[in-house]
Formats: sequence, structure tokens, C-alpha cells
Amino acid sequence: MAGQDNARKDWLIIGLYYLIWLGSAFIATKTPYLSSYVLAGLYTFMLIAIFWRSEALKQPLNINVLKGVGWGLIAWGTVLLTMLGVSLLTKDAMLGSSNTGLILTMMRKHWPYIGYIVIVAPLLEEIVFRQCLYRRLDKWMTRHWPGMLSKAQFLVAAMIVALFFGMMHGDTSSWEYVLISLLLQVLYRHYGDLRVNMAAHVTFNLATLIALLVI
Repeated sequence: MAGQDNARKDWLIIGLYYLIWLGSAFIATKTPYLSSYVLAGLYTFMLIAIFWRSEALKQPLNINVLKGVGWGLIAWGTVLLTMLGVSLLTKDAMLGSSNTGLILTMMRKHWPYIGYIVIVAPLLEEIVFRQCLYRRLDKWMTRHWPGMLSKAQFLVAAMIVALFFGMMHGDTSSWEYVLISLLLQVLYRHYGDLRVNMAAHVTFNLATLIALLVI
């Protein structure tokens, strides 16, 4: 019964997340700024509702959660070095994401939007992708491919989640998001505590934001 409840909850969260994203994408064809505000507002309410009903996410912080900050900086450095390597190999300027300019413009005009980028978005993404979607894929493969090695099953599920993560960002540099997702999925596999991932993802977004503003 508990497994069925978890499945319903996971699919509800995934479905709602996707519907909000789809609705905002439709609005974006007319006005991208309004689309971003609608997305941020609805996702904020969604995150509050999830935290309100989750006992696990409201547990006291431990040392592993603090380690997440360090892992977030390591992930940021890994992605940055990978981008530099790709840039050198292709003899091109460093690749940038297609929505970075819009986000920076919005943050400069309306500073509260920073809270969404640094806090709301990474926390909700960890719930949706690293936990709910990964858990459903992992359960599905366990049921349909019982002979698969656990490491292979993890890699397949993690890659599918990473591809969806990149696609949902609708970005020209989706490979960066795939790499970020894979790194965070490994972190979730190791600690089994979503709050560690949340700390790492918040740190990653904050470090990225500071770097963009400084540059």
C-alpha cells in the first residue's frame, strides 16, 4: 500500500511540474517575461505544498547536508572545467545557455526573482528529477528487467533523468544540464538524502549566478 501511495505521489508531482512547464511554454510564445513569472509563482506554491506535507524534508539538518555545499562547489568546478575543455577543443567561445540572458535581465529588473533561481528552482528540481522521476524509472526497470546489474540500472535510469532534465530547461547547451544531473544523481545514490542534493544544487546555482554577475 505504501508503495502505491509513493507511486501516486511521484506521478502527481511529475505531472503537475510538467503541466506548469507546458503552460508557461505556451505563454512564452506571446510574452517570455510573463511566462517566467507565472512559472516561478506556480512552482513556488508547489514547493511550499510539498514541504508542508513532507516529514522527511523537515528533519533537522545533519553533517551530510552541510557536505552538500562542498559537493555543489565541486560540481560547479567540474562543469566549468568541462565547458572550458570543450571550448578549447572546438576552438570556440565558451558555450552559453539560450535563456541566461533573459534570466539575468529579469534578476536585474526584479531582484526577488533571484530567490526563485537560487532556492525554489533547485529544490523543486531535486524533488521532481532526482527523486520522483528516478524512483519511478528505477522501480519500472526492477519490475521489467529483473536481471539487470544494479550499476547498469542506475546508469540507465540516471541518463534518462538527465536527458529529461536538459530537455525541460529548453536550452541550447543541454549537455551541461545532462552533466549536472548525472553528478547530482550520483550524490543522491551515495547519501540517499535528498536534502544533501538540495544543498548541492542551491550552492551550484548560487556560484553560477555570482560568476555570471561578476563576468
